[in-house]
Amino acid sequence: DGRPSWTWNTYMHNAKNASPEMGARYLVFNMERAWAVNPTANRISVICNCSSLRVDNYEHAMCLICLDILSEQYPDHLEKTYMFPVNWAITLIMPICRSLVSADTFSKLKLAPQDK
Repeated sequence: DGRPSWTWNTYMHNAKNASPEMGARYLVFNMERAWAVNPTANRISVICNCSSLRVDNYEHAMCLICLDILSEQYPDHLEKTYMFPVNWAITLIMPICRSLVSADTFSKLKLAPQDK
């Protein structure tokens, strides 16, 4: 339908190479770039590819910064956020996410379970 989307391959994040703030700035830059492709769109969908997510490429501080940015600056512009596959790491951070964002923002999150 012409709505911009942005795919984040979480397994490519290397917490050793950048600060949490730099990681969050990179994510915001990519969201803004997705909008630049279709500036008339008023909403964006975010796709989080969490396959191969490991402890060494999950950064809790960056996650908290991104949640704050999404809930404070983009709540009306976020169509949906799709996360897949839902593994142990995603299961652990969901209660944290729920407590940090509004109910409306959290309702836009769609989780796809890990295949058995």
